[in-house]
Amino acid sequence: MKHIIGLTGNIATGKSSVLRMLERLGAKAIDADALAHKVMEPQTPVWLAIVEAFGEGILQPDGRIDRKRLGAIVFSDPAALQRLEGIVHPAVIARTMEMIQQATQPIVAIEAIKLVEAGMHRQCHSLWVVTCTPQQQLKRLMKSRDLSEEEARLYIAAQPPPAEKLKLADVIIDNSGTMEQTRRQVKREWERMVGTLPMSEEEDKDMSVRGFLEKHYRLVAWLVLAVGMVAILLWAARDVDLLPRQLAALVVTTILLAGLCVWIIGLE
Repeated sequence: MKHIIGLTGNIATGKSSVLRMLERLGAKAIDADALAHKVMEPQTPVWLAIVEAFGEGILQPDGRIDRKRLGAIVFSDPAALQRLEGIVHPAVIARTMEMIQQATQPIVAIEAIKLVEAGMHRQCHSLWVVTCTPQQQLKRLMKSRDLSEEEARLYIAAQPPPAEKLKLADVIIDNSGTMEQTRRQVKREWERMVGTLPMSEEEDKDMSVRGFLEKHYRLVAWLVLAVGMVAILLWAARDVDLLPRQLAALVVTTILLAGLCVWIIGLE
């Protein structure tokens, strides 16, 4: 069974950076914003519905949707934003569910700015919310989207306040410090989460074998060394005319010698 992390936070708080950190730790990363780009490609059903709703004035010369132009419309009109989300969200959710089913990793992290608003957090086992200071959010948004301060404030004001997300959060990642500070938080929460997940049958067997080897490592070393030494003895004595009891005595002596070697090596 896959463990699903829902990763959210308001615009320009650093969700994508946290998603990349989770991916490096072993999670299957799903970027809902990137999926939104895909479902909005020219001539797709979503593209057709958006053009019908907002007109061809939002298109670039190559037919692609100009997200900045579309953003200027929807972020100044709550009804228009709701209409756009009603077109895009169902397609993104459907594609996200497909990717979860196809993932081979036991942990899947879904980054989506509207994860809670779209109800996708109900499909997640844990909800991670990324935060930063309002000043950092404004500065990052202006830089990443090439916006003026007025435009950036418009984008931020169009979003619900983060308080509701924070109430639902299982994990809060404070991304107002350095990247290394954020990375330490993510790693700590990842290790805590992984430690609580049930193991699969294969992992359980692997841990049982590993535990036995770690607990009885001297016995295992003795057996391995004894087998090797006896094999060498039998090969060396293949042309020697030994009585069965003589050969047996040599084999026993070799096994005991292997045990003595392991004991000596293990002395501290």
